[in-house]
Amino acid sequence: MVILDLPIPGGFAIDPGELDELVGSQKIAKYQITARKAIVYLRRLEVGDSLELRYRLRATMPVKVTVPDAQVYEYYDPSRRGR
Repeated sequence: MVILDLPIPGGFAIDPGELDELVGSQKIAKYQITARKAIVYLRRLEVGDSLELRYRLRATMPVKVTVPDAQVYEYYDPSRRGR
Protein backbone atom coordinates (compact mmCIF):
# COMPACT_ATOMS: atom_id res chain seq x y z
CA MET A 1 0.00 0.00 0.00
CA VAL A 2 1.25 3.47 -0.91
CA ILE A 3 0.38 6.58 1.11
CA LEU A 4 0.21 10.14 -0.19
CA ASP A 5 0.32 13.06 2.24
CA LEU A 6 -1.16 16.10 0.48
CA PRO A 7 -0.68 19.31 2.49
CA ILE A 8 -3.62 21.62 3.14
CA PRO A 9 -2.31 25.13 3.75
CA GLY A 10 -3.68 27.24 6.59
CA GLY A 11 -6.69 29.26 5.47
CA PHE A 12 -7.83 26.57 3.02
CA ALA A 13 -10.19 23.59 3.09
CA ILE A 14 -10.18 20.61 0.77
CA ASP A 15 -13.27 19.64 -1.22
CA PRO A 16 -13.93 15.97 -0.36
CA GLY A 17 -16.30 15.52 -3.32
CA GLU A 18 -13.47 14.98 -5.80
CA LEU A 19 -11.76 12.51 -3.47
CA ASP A 20 -15.06 10.63 -3.14
CA GLU A 21 -15.16 10.36 -6.93
CA LEU A 22 -11.62 8.95 -6.97
CA VAL A 23 -12.67 6.30 -4.43
CA GLY A 24 -15.76 5.48 -6.50
CA SER A 25 -13.68 5.07 -9.66
CA GLN A 26 -11.17 2.95 -7.67
CA LYS A 27 -8.30 5.27 -8.57
CA ILE A 28 -7.61 5.51 -4.82
CA ALA A 29 -8.53 3.05 -2.06
CA LYS A 30 -9.61 5.59 0.58
CA TYR A 31 -8.67 8.91 2.13
CA GLN A 32 -8.67 10.80 5.42
CA ILE A 33 -8.74 14.55 5.88
CA THR A 34 -7.05 16.16 8.88
CA ALA A 35 -6.65 19.84 9.68
CA ARG A 36 -3.30 20.04 7.89
CA LYS A 37 -3.31 17.31 5.23
CA ALA A 38 -5.25 14.83 3.18
CA ILE A 39 -3.96 11.28 3.51
CA VAL A 40 -4.63 9.24 0.38
CA TYR A 41 -4.27 5.45 0.36
CA LEU A 42 -3.43 3.58 -2.85
CA ARG A 43 -3.73 -0.21 -3.09
CA ARG A 44 -0.74 -0.35 -5.41
CA LEU A 45 1.47 1.76 -7.60
CA GLU A 46 3.78 -0.24 -9.82
CA VAL A 47 7.37 0.79 -10.51
CA GLY A 48 7.44 3.20 -13.42
CA ASP A 49 3.70 3.95 -13.24
CA SER A 50 2.52 7.51 -12.83
CA LEU A 51 -0.61 8.79 -11.14
CA GLU A 52 -2.24 12.19 -11.51
CA LEU A 53 -4.76 13.26 -8.88
CA ARG A 54 -6.78 16.45 -9.08
CA TYR A 55 -8.40 17.98 -6.04
CA ARG A 56 -9.66 21.41 -5.09
CA LEU A 57 -8.74 23.63 -2.20
CA ARG A 58 -11.19 26.34 -1.17
CA ALA A 59 -9.92 29.52 0.48
CA THR A 60 -11.62 30.09 3.84
CA MET A 61 -9.87 33.41 4.52
CA PRO A 62 -7.45 35.74 2.73
CA VAL A 63 -3.90 34.55 3.48
CA LYS A 64 -0.42 34.33 2.02
CA VAL A 65 1.01 30.88 2.62
CA THR A 66 3.92 28.65 1.80
CA VAL A 67 2.96 25.02 1.32
CA PRO A 68 5.26 22.10 2.15
CA ASP A 69 5.85 19.43 -0.49
CA ALA A 70 3.46 16.53 -0.84
CA GLN A 71 5.04 13.25 0.24
CA VAL A 72 4.59 9.65 -0.84
CA TYR A 73 5.77 6.56 1.03
CA GLU A 74 5.12 2.87 1.44
CA TYR A 75 2.84 1.92 4.31
CA TYR A 76 4.99 -1.04 5.39
CA ASP A 77 8.35 0.64 4.71
CA PRO A 78 8.09 4.40 5.43
CA SER A 79 11.82 4.83 4.78
CA ARG A 80 11.01 4.47 1.06
CA ARG A 81 9.60 7.90 0.34
CA GLY A 82 9.55 10.69 -2.20
CA ARG A 83 8.27 14.22 -2.70
